[in-house]
Formats: sequence, structure tokens, C-alpha cells
Amino acid sequence: MENNKPLVSAIVPVYNTPEDYLWNSLDSILKQTYGNLEVLIVDDGSNNKLAKALDKYLKKTTENPNQKWQIIHQKNGGLSNARNTGFRKCSGEYVQFLDSDDLFDEDLIAKAVERAITTGADIVVEDFKIINVSDGAEVASVISKTSLPCRHLFSLRDIESSQIGAIPFNVWSKLFKKSFLDNKSILHDESLHRAEDVLFSYSALAQTDRITLLDGVYISYYEAIPTSNSARNDKYPIDSVKAWHKLYDLLIKNGDYPIYRGSFERACIGSIYWHLERLHTAEGIEKLCKEFKKLAKKINIKTKDNNLIGINLAAQDVDLWQVYRNVMSDYTNVLGALRDCDAKIIELDNQYKQNLGIKASSKLLMRAIKRRIVKVFR
Repeated sequence: MENNKPLVSAIVPVYNTPEDYLWNSLDSILKQTYGNLEVLIVDDGSNNKLAKALDKYLKKTTENPNQKWQIIHQKNGGLSNARNTGFRKCSGEYVQFLDSDDLFDEDLIAKAVERAITTGADIVVEDFKIINVSDGAEVASVISKTSLPCRHLFSLRDIESSQIGAIPFNVWSKLFKKSFLDNKSILHDESLHRAEDVLFSYSALAQTDRITLLDGVYISYYEAIPTSNSARNDKYPIDSVKAWHKLYDLLIKNGDYPIYRGSFERACIGSIYWHLERLHTAEGIEKLCKEFKKLAKKINIKTKDNNLIGINLAAQDVDLWQVYRNVMSDYTNVLGALRDCDAKIIELDNQYKQNLGIKASSKLLMRAIKRRIVKVFR
């Protein structure tokens, strides 16, 4: 261990994670270059075979002298409970929650800690890419850097309400200063089984003006793994709405709601719609929409956007909402295609002006393609 560096605690909950993803994920943690890392694997009641395999993996961790690993076996208590178990037992100056089916660049912790120390941040926000395991589709970067303040430290108040979603509200793409979480008494709400990280992250982000962004992409998030912690199910359909109920109450209690109202409404609607799209039964959809109606009345939502239209449609007619989803998906794809065309037209125009052998007809062709896309969509 390099004792001149602050200790970082990596907390990794595991519950029957598919082994193809689990071992790759743990290997990527073991390869971290940071010199003072403790790793707490919280086995949240996995099957006996996997529990024994984790114990066996522990022997492998001695390969890295700069890391100290510990495996905690417990009865199944849910993701929030597992994260809290690891948090209460950790000793680090900084805490990084990690999921057991993602991959982490070997410099993730080192770069995040360096950023935290340089800026004095309470929270380091980390960008990530998304890989869908079902179709291989990939999103290379999630965070829109241009939507965030151009300075080392900022708060949510510094972000325009229309851009508040620029910071993802998951817990596993952030490095937290442990003393900050302790002072604010921020823990995962164990009554929530979905959207628990929304409540945790937003509670933390809203209570500090010392947020910073880590340059680069160091996490690969694998989406649609059916048996992972992040798998969608209809067992707790209203938890996402309950999380926002609780967050609203917290902001009211702290007197912060008037400051964050615009950003809160947009983030709330976007988050709940995201969870709505991942429900699979009409009963679950009905329950979520009914609970959202209570929340909307409670906070007197004034924001109007496409996600709110979608929630209201789902509450009235699920089949009609499915049609709306398909239309909006097509619309988003068309907008993406148009942006690609515009970018290519600008590129070709610049090359043409620089006499790089690009014919004027190439630019005209791209414009024709753009017109064709618009015509098809109409």
C-alpha cells in the first residue's frame, strides 16, 4: 500500500451476477493502478456456488499489493442494504460504489482521486459509456460537457434547469468524500428496491457546491443484463415515484426546494418515465401512473415536456402510449440522422474550402440525403 495516498474504499454489491460479467468486472477492479485501495465485496445472499467462487477469488487478489480485499456474506437484504453494509464497514477517505457487472478502466480510481484532491471536491462525477448486451448498441459518452459549468467546482444551482439531466443520477459513476456523506447523514434508503440511487445521488448533489467533473470516460456500463442488480422487473413498480416523493420532502425540509424546483421537476419526470419504459405489465404501469398522479398534485408540477405527455398517455391508455413511444423513438432517430448530416455537410464544406480534393457535389449530395430523411419522416 502507498500510505502517502488517501485510502479509497470501493464497495461492490453482488447478487447472483452472471459470472461472465462478474469476473471481468472484478478483474478490472484488481487492475486499478491506484496505490491505496480497499475493496469490499458484499455478497447479498447469492447462491452457494457463487458465494464459494467469490471466496476462491479472494486468493487471487493478493496479486496486487496496493489493494486489500474483503468479502462480506449476508442474507439477501436488497441493493440498498448491501451498499450500506459496505459503507458502514469501510475505512476510506473516499468512497466509490461500483456495480458487479460493469467494467472499469485501470486508471478510474487514480484519476478520480487526483481530480478530487486537486479541486477539493465532495463529489467527482464520472462519465461512462453504455453497451446494450442484447443488440451491441453503444453510446460512447453519456455526459454532455457543454451543459455543465466551465469551472473546476459547481453546484446543481449552476446548471440550467433544462440541462439538469446532464449529470446522471446513478451512484456507481461518482467518487464521494466519505466525511461529506457522514456529515450529511446520507445513506441508501433500504425501503427502495428501484431508483434507490436516484434518491442517494440527488440528495448528495443537492447538498454541496463542491461538485467536479472527471475528464474522459473510464466506466463501461452494460445494459439489459437480465439477472443483474440493474435488471428491470415489475415487483416494485412505484419505487421510482416513492424515491422522488422522499427527495421532495428532503428539499422542503432543508429549504432548498425553491432553488431546485425547475431542475427537480425535469429530472423527476425524466427519471420516472425512464422507469415506466422498463415495466412489462399493464398492472405495474397502472400503479406507477397512479402514484405519479399523487406526486404531481403534491408538488404542483408546471413543467411540460414529452416525457410528461408519455406518462399521462400511459395512465389513460397503455396501447396508445406504446404508439407514442414508437413515434418518439423514430423522431429521435431522425433528429440524430439530421445532426449527422449537418456535421458531414460542415466537414465537407471545410475540406472543399481547403482544396482537399472534395468536390462541391459531395456537399450537395449530403444536403439531398438530409432532404430525403425529412421527407420520409413527414
